[in-house]
Amino acid sequence: MSISSFRGKRRALLLLAPLAVLAAVPGAARAQQRPYRITEQRRPCTDYDPLRRPFFGDLHVHTAFSQDASTQGTRNTPRDAYRFARGERLGIQPYDATGRPLRSIRLARPLDFAAV
Repeated sequence: MSISSFRGKRRALLLLAPLAVLAAVPGAARAQQRPYRITEQRRPCTDYDPLRRPFFGDLHVHTAFSQDASTQGTRNTPRDAYRFARGERLGIQPYDATGRPLRSIRLARPLDFAAV
């Protein structure tokens, strides 16, 4: 290896090393930057996340009050739907002769929101 090629590789390494450090810590350089200008005086948000936080829920829940669901034998009320969204077990059709559900379901993780 010649001296000039060694110097070229060394120079490239010295130039790329800071970029590698910045790439390894993506939030560090941008932690204080925001994509907007703050125009009011208040305490900073303690839960700010520039990438946002996704929430998971359901905005179209059918109950016994729904025409299309009630014709299929759904007996659960809006209160039942909200309990189900919070993670409680929900009985579903078919029902036995006394009206008790023969099956039940439960979410693996409660929803963040639900609308009936």
